[in-house]
Amino acid sequence: MKEWFKEKNNSSIYFTFIFTTITWNWKFFYALFLSPEQDILNLSSIDYALSVSRFLERLYFSTHSFIFDSLILGIVNFFLFFSVPALFSFLMIWYLPHVNVLAHKKSLQFFFKRKSEYDLQNSSYLENKNKETGKQIKTLREIEIKSQTKANIEKDIKSKESPEEAVKSDINTFASNEFNLKALKRANEIVYSNNGYYTTDSGYGTRENFIEPAYLSKLDVNGLISWVDSANRIEFTERGKVFLRHLDI
Repeated sequence: MKEWFKEKNNSSIYFTFIFTTITWNWKFFYALFLSPEQDILNLSSIDYALSVSRFLERLYFSTHSFIFDSLILGIVNFFLFFSVPALFSFLMIWYLPHVNVLAHKKSLQFFFKRKSEYDLQNSSYLENKNKETGKQIKTLREIEIKSQTKANIEKDIKSKESPEEAVKSDINTFASNEFNLKALKRANEIVYSNNGYYTTDSGYGTRENFIEPAYLSKLDVNGLISWVDSANRIEFTERGKVFLRHLDI
């Protein structure tokens, strides 16, 4: 019973028939359910009944028999009340699905047309984007090749420079610090006056062989001196000799 009621309740026939019946006979339901205080169309139940009666009398010629006339008028009224809604229900149930199919088919045509246009425009956009990306990659590659070529040229030039030319910028930076010049000058005195022998202990050394540890550290970091024979003897590296010649110490 529950399944039967559910099936009937979900059927479109009942809803369509009820809808068309109320729509076609709206005056009947208006006069039936609205009180005189709610009536805004001046259509009372009595007025509606009289208008229906007059309409039926125009459709039918009386037989002067109350029972027969009432029966005929009831059949006609029933027919007018339900026949038109039934006809419209049939047309709506039978033909509206076909209209819906046509509308759905047309909707699908427009959908695929829009999708085709979107795919076309998107493909064109991606193609232009790929071209632009390719140009950017090509430009970056050219810049990278130019930079690499420039670096190779500079490296080749440096390899052909003389030792003095190669360290010229280092010499200028080194000479800009007064402490560096003092350290180089003191090391020059020890190497050429004391044969490179030195001490960092002022209590045991003499004026000729004493050098501050900070001087040795600075010269060693810049690659200007090296230790030979023993830990207390230094000499200038080739780089250190270039510094001496250039600075004229």
